[in-house]
Amino acid sequence: MSKNTEDRIQALEEEIAHLSRTNDELSGEVAKQRSEIETLQGAVNTLKKRINELLDNMEPEIKNTMPPHW
Repeated sequence: MSKNTEDRIQALEEEIAHLSRTNDELSGEVAKQRSEIETLQGAVNTLKKRINELLDNMEPEIKNTMPPHW
């Protein structure tokens, strides 16, 4: 093989190694974010349930109407 071909192969191998490392890092970040999203979705669902419970237990709204003697 010529020196030029060897240099090109070396450069390609280095680029592949760099891309592989970057891919692994990004994959780890995606997994971490997925876990965080699942946690946040659980918290949102809990809050929705709590809000609905509070709304169900509220006294009916008193309408602001004129008294009958007016």
